[in-house]
Amino acid sequence: MPLLAWSSQASGFFAPTFDPAMANPDVIASNLSDANLARSARATELGVRRGWDVAQVALAWVLSEPSAPFAAFGVRDPAGIERAWVALDTPLTPEERAWLDTGGEGRIPG
Repeated sequence: MPLLAWSSQASGFFAPTFDPAMANPDVIASNLSDANLARSARATELGVRRGWDVAQVALAWVLSEPSAPFAAFGVRDPAGIERAWVALDTPLTPEERAWLDTGGEGRIPG
């Protein structure tokens, strides 16, 4: 059965410009937690290593899920489409996915 990840950026939580002070209260209520803030920090760190932004890492995380989901991904400008293609063309490794999920040993694999 196909799976659709409706909000691969968690309604903007994993957008490069996310600002809790300006975010929709529903996004804050459903996404703002210590665990998600740590995931966002790891996604940012992995993005720096790959030359990506945090939204690209979030999309790549969804697309590298073993169940092979489809991902809904919104962009605000044509350049966002180009950034999304990078995540499509360069999947995360299983080790990178695991590190994003848990933090592993505290350092990016590879």
